[in-house]
Amino acid sequence: MEQPDPVIHQPLRLKIMAALKGLPRGERLEFVRLRAVLNATEGNLGAHLGTLEKAGYIKVEKDFNGRRPRTRISLTGTGVHAYADYAAYLRAKFPDWIEQNWGTAISAEILEPSRAPVLEFRRSLARIERLGASPASMIALIRINHQVDDPGRVLATVLFTDIVESTRQAATLGDRAWRQVLDRHELVAKQEIARFRGRAVKSLGDGLLATFDGPARAVRCAAAIGERVRPLGIELRSGLHTGEIELRGDDVAGIAVHIAARVAETADSGEVVVSSTVRDLVAGSGLVFEDCGSRALRGLPEPLRLYRAAA
Repeated sequence: MEQPDPVIHQPLRLKIMAALKGLPRGERLEFVRLRAVLNATEGNLGAHLGTLEKAGYIKVEKDFNGRRPRTRISLTGTGVHAYADYAAYLRAKFPDWIEQNWGTAISAEILEPSRAPVLEFRRSLARIERLGASPASMIALIRINHQVDDPGRVLATVLFTDIVESTRQAATLGDRAWRQVLDRHELVAKQEIARFRGRAVKSLGDGLLATFDGPARAVRCAAAIGERVRPLGIELRSGLHTGEIELRGDDVAGIAVHIAARVAETADSGEVVVSSTVRDLVAGSGLVFEDCGSRALRGLPEPLRLYRAAA
């Protein structure tokens, strides 16, 4: 491939392809979920899906879920090969591009090709390149990264749980009794996560992190864990967000994980709080939410609208 595929070589279309590539084989992604994850307007996303469908890279299917119309998208075999060729092209071309053009805003062609012709944008990006690293340093970094597997990226609903006033309870019960409570809590939580077809990622001492491929099941799981641990004399607060995450061995990372953690921090005792993304994705599931308003979350540049799952 002498030039990047012009169909994929556009920021939103590249994100669409990456999101679909992260799905398990044979699965399709609902339009509403894709729009929420990519934070794209309906019209803009629809136009780019049309371009990808015309190229034969994706398949768009319209049907009904009960009485509710839905649109689902998946990669075609042609799309899988096109995405692989595009990734291979970038891996092959990056070292040469950097050696010859680093410091002249060469990264604009990858990061924001639609803004690449804008002079002020190119000047700013060129300065960032020159201050960030030398061409040799960037080439070495890329070669190191290519020697390891790229982390898988998938769409998931992330759940954080936290035991309310755990420090006070530990001091009251003593180390041994508190350890027994924590062990029982972890066992119960993992049982519920398995029942709702999620994955327990890791224990956080007085809480845990889990992921799900279905947001409605994630919300119901959070509520079920809270109910089951109540006889142990503890209350949980839980937070959920849906977005793209990175799979790093048995762990997960990415902005969606951080957002879910911050959402959990806003919950009060016994509450399950979700982001607007989760609330939008579970429409029609029968779950009921109360609007908590927009909240400024630690480390995030903009407020996020949150909702509390009704009991």
